[in-house]
Amino acid sequence: MQEGNRVQVPRLIRSQFRLEPTQVLEVRICAAERIGVNVETYYAKVREDGRLGIPKLVMKLCEIKAGDIVEVTLSPPEADEEDLGGQD
Repeated sequence: MQEGNRVQVPRLIRSQFRLEPTQVLEVRICAAERIGVNVETYYAKVREDGRLGIPKLVMKLCEIKAGDIVEVTLSPPEADEEDLGGQD
């Protein structure tokens, strides 16, 4: 966890999975020492420099502060059935 509530996504990961700055991602985050406890999910975009911003509320709920080691899972957002042209 970096100062300013940011997490750096390594360049290799960004290029391997073709993460674009315009792409919205589902982010799951928790403190590495407490895996499975206080896991929070939110949506974010990777900035041009490869960083993700973490909302202050999520940091408070997960009890994370700058310098902590965190576990972050990035995935495309789950699509709702209604968004896919749900059937009547």
